[in-house]
Amino acid sequence: MNVREQRLERANLECVLHRLKLESTEDAAEAGVVRGMWRTSEQHRSNTTLLLSNPRIITSGWAAWCRTTSDERRVIFLFLMPGDVITPTIGGGSNSCDLVTLTRLCSVDATDVAAAGAEPAPNVRAWIDGADHDYRSRLLDHLAWLNDGSAVRNLARLLLELHDRALAAGRCVGGRFDLPIGQRVLAQALGLSVVQVNKVLQQLRDADLLTAERGWMRIDDEPALRNLADGVTKVRKRLAPAAGTTQVAPSLVPAE
Repeated sequence: MNVREQRLERANLECVLHRLKLESTEDAAEAGVVRGMWRTSEQHRSNTTLLLSNPRIITSGWAAWCRTTSDERRVIFLFLMPGDVITPTIGGGSNSCDLVTLTRLCSVDATDVAAAGAEPAPNVRAWIDGADHDYRSRLLDHLAWLNDGSAVRNLARLLLELHDRALAAGRCVGGRFDLPIGQRVLAQALGLSVVQVNKVLQQLRDADLLTAERGWMRIDDEPALRNLADGVTKVRKRLAPAAGTTQVAPSLVPAE
């Protein structure tokens, strides 16, 4: 990655400042440390396995911790997005997971910031130190609710998680955020088929809860989608219209 490309990545480090709320004048020194990390930017090709020994921070692109089953199916446990830390230990051990890039990805080296005695960046250091714990908690939550809901409810939960994480990094405006992964990848994270994911997404579109196009998604009715994810409501199935009537789009009804 040449110097010009590294400088282009400098603006993407703003997602870290936004996530850590390093936006006041009192945080100017630590913000300067973060912005200076552009010099360590590296690009990683899509669909490759990353083998890291030091923490890095994603500035653009998506990755995932996953495992490939004996029948060559990929099971995704945790998505990583811009503004997330890549830690080398979450998948450690003899039965480790693989860290796979889902898109072309850029990251910066966080080793110097995380090291004891480094230039003062207490908020960044605490965030990096706590990343493993945060990811493990999120992974356990993910596994728990996979066994606690329908395909509709679980997809709503996952989309809201991605929405909230994009919002925390300043990458969500008006409910719209980048979603550079397809239905096949969503299916791999939910234990569903692509057909199931396609049908559920269509139900959510027809109920006017979200808009999804290639590369992005917009949550159009966040409160209603959260009620659906929490099991407060459910999507009423589309019924075959009677002769001479207009077919009605799915709507939300109270959960039983």
